[in-house]
Amino acid sequence: MPGPDDALLVRGSPLGWWRSGVAEWHALADTTKVRAKVAVLVGATVVAFHYSLVSLIQTVGLDTPLAYVGLVPMLAALLAWINRSSRVPEPPVHDRQLDYILGVPMVVLTVVAGLVLPSRLGAMFWVNRIDLALLPVFATGATMLLFGVRVAWRQRVALAYLFLAWPWLYTAILLGTLGGFTSITLRGLDAVLRVVHVASPVGGSANAGLYVVSHQGHLFPVDVVTACSGVDGMVGFFLIGAALAAVVEGGLRRKLLWLCTGLVLLWVTNLLRLLGIFWVGAHVGERVAIGVLHPVAGLVMFALGVGIMASLLRPFGLRVRPRPVMPSTAASADAAPAVFVVAGLVIGAALVLSVANAGLTVFDPVAGASGEPKLASFLADPATPAGWTVAYQTEFESNKPLFGEDSRWFRYLYVPAAAARTSLRSTLPVTADVIDAGGLGGFDAYGVTACYSFHGYTLDDVADVGLGDGIVGQALSWRGGTSHQDWSIVYWIWPVETGSGTRFERVVLSLQNTAAGSVSLAPWTPGVAAPPGRSADPVTRRLAVNRAFLVAFARQIVAGQSSERDTGVFVDRLLAPGSGVQWAAGHPLRLAGSGPGAANGAPSTSSGAQSSTSSQASVAFWQAYFAHHPRVATGGR
Repeated sequence: MPGPDDALLVRGSPLGWWRSGVAEWHALADTTKVRAKVAVLVGATVVAFHYSLVSLIQTVGLDTPLAYVGLVPMLAALLAWINRSSRVPEPPVHDRQLDYILGVPMVVLTVVAGLVLPSRLGAMFWVNRIDLALLPVFATGATMLLFGVRVAWRQRVALAYLFLAWPWLYTAILLGTLGGFTSITLRGLDAVLRVVHVASPVGGSANAGLYVVSHQGHLFPVDVVTACSGVDGMVGFFLIGAALAAVVEGGLRRKLLWLCTGLVLLWVTNLLRLLGIFWVGAHVGERVAIGVLHPVAGLVMFALGVGIMASLLRPFGLRVRPRPVMPSTAASADAAPAVFVVAGLVIGAALVLSVANAGLTVFDPVAGASGEPKLASFLADPATPAGWTVAYQTEFESNKPLFGEDSRWFRYLYVPAAAARTSLRSTLPVTADVIDAGGLGGFDAYGVTACYSFHGYTLDDVADVGLGDGIVGQALSWRGGTSHQDWSIVYWIWPVETGSGTRFERVVLSLQNTAAGSVSLAPWTPGVAAPPGRSADPVTRRLAVNRAFLVAFARQIVAGQSSERDTGVFVDRLLAPGSGVQWAAGHPLRLAGSGPGAANGAPSTSSGAQSSTSSQASVAFWQAYFAHHPRVATGGR
């Protein structure tokens, strides 16, 4: 029984308030304690990763292979609720040192990584969605602190399931297989169309996936791309099926057989969806097929496939686990006696992470919620600062063994054109060397510094610089070399979206340091060290000024490239600028004069003897492509 001194202590000091709060906490029912800690855990996780979760949920329903990854947090919460009770006795443990030894480092590691890695990795942090890889680490550490290691182990399936929200796990596998998977879908669709005549494939490797549908003499093309191949439904079923397999009873082989059967069924339902769109287009019309049926057919067939597989659980020898009768609330409630301390630690870490997570919005112009790049290829269409023009110089092909056989290396030359329109004034050109490759391995192995050092240059200084939109580059100054020239350079690496998928480009801007030329910019570029004083030697001063000039130049390029949206160029097959017309001429179609609608890019619908279904659809496809990719067709800059 508390005495009068305790009452005075409660009213008179913070320690008294603390003891009173602890006493009230212990007086609560065990279920109330558990609910309070669950609220802290869920609230802290949502606050810490609010922008990451919102961006993930926004992917649900989009026409992308990862459309259903946004369901992972909700499915993980459902798994945690199902496993809320223990199936075996869990004795109360009062020595919680192991909880702190494991939980505290995981929470601290998440905070440090969330604060440091975005600035160190730049846009690649968002492209690889490392924030979503940190989410289950934080949730696991917070669970250990609030509930103890025993409860975290009981919830291991739900906590591990959160890793499935990490898009990198899918892109690392899917990027190399999407082309082959789409080919399988197209072969299956072609085989069915030989029996069910509701559409006709155009034919030819250049027109793979292009079909033409005829409705009352009107022809319209339908392009079956990767997003239509059924991979999104299969990924969605894998996520739901994996969660369902975790809560049903049955052998591992039976679960795997059920899961594989479901993946095949979802692929078949997607074929039925495509056939349904073709059939409606042929019998009702293009507007209903594409404008009405296409947006909802995928979701309907996905729900149908999942429902069928759920009804087949028992025939596969699987059954839902009965609810355990072994309560564990007492053990859970006593798992973290210093609940106010650990709750304060978790909430404080969540608030710090919340600020860092909100800062990830800077990457939005560069990459989408699933990490897919938004930028168009700089190699195919380089942005140009105001008052400057850019001209293609040459392509280097001898370095393909270093960066990959499908890599491209173009050199462009920027020259000032209208000094009155720009704050970047120079009497010297700026050289841009851009290497486009399918991976980052070559850039890691053959870096810029290694190249200059190999040619005898001496590094004068180096600094990391922010170039905008989350892009982090490096500014360097070099002296000497075999040609006895001094250079200032700024380079960065960014992901780009192309017709053949995600690729990576290293852009190197270089400016020669010579007394014969001069550069100026106003005001002095923020984020770059101020130029050395007049006491410095002229070479050092010119190197610093040139480097600051290049940083400002690079920032205008990054800002300009963010507005480029031509992401359909096949960089690995692109001819040098200026030869796009010859490239187009290699296709078996007429780009001009193909019919009365050629002037505005519309396909000819003439039913004369010389116009076949295949050629009309081919013309429609390529005219639409070049209408949206004029610079590719003409090589214009």
